[in-house]
Amino acid sequence: MFERRLKIILWTLLAATAALIARAGQISTGAGVYWSVEADDLLAKHKLIETSRGSILDAKAACWRRISRAWMPALTMPRLRGLE
Repeated sequence: MFERRLKIILWTLLAATAALIARAGQISTGAGVYWSVEADDLLAKHKLIETSRGSILDAKAACWRRISRAWMPALTMPRLRGLE
């Protein structure tokens, strides 16, 4: 009885493994060209995303600091001049 159950489990695992190997082969040979073209398209496309600027708020919605586009050069340029 135990050997019969063991054979059923092993044949089920073998069938599942064969199905996975067959699917991997199908993807790599049949659809491999399609997926390589898709991967090349993803690498070639550049999409710029606008950053969000605004206020830094705490848990009570009190404004800690207002962020504008001028804050970056004001903070970084003195630091960069000190490194030279």
